[in-house]
Amino acid sequence: MLFSSFSLHATTPNITNESRWAYVIEYMKLEHIDPYIAKPHLVIAKNGKPHLEYVDKLDNEDRLINKLKYFNLVETVRGLKKSIFA
Repeated sequence: MLFSSFSLHATTPNITNESRWAYVIEYMKLEHIDPYIAKPHLVIAKNGKPHLEYVDKLDNEDRLINKLKYFNLVETVRGLKKSIFA
């Protein structure tokens, strides 16, 4: 199944005890990388040309603007609570 994130979409509920996998592919400029996404990253184009490579670090992931743009305070606090009270 392939659709745009702007399209309304849904799946049926997972009624099993097993996890359900999903693959999410996003296309964005490398300078707009979300630094909180798990590594490795698959880069498929660079400088407007095809370029297939898995990388563990992107040049712009340490930019403060990206860290602030994608920072999720609620999830961070929730994660801290889990690790402290686990």
